[in-house]
Amino acid sequence: MKHLLEKLPCLKLVKVLAYATDEEAKLKLAIDLLMLLRPCKIQLKFFFLLN
Repeated sequence: MKHLLEKLPCLKLVKVLAYATDEEAKLKLAIDLLMLLRPCKIQLKFFFLLN
């Protein structure tokens, strides 16, 4: 994903739809994505579906 984001300099927003088994899984996913996008000025919108 990092390679893709570097190739799209005009990208402003990334929407993430994910299945999470619990709150801990949601938090880990959110933190991992935020760390990946830290140097970028891209907004993230999370949509979690609980099983």
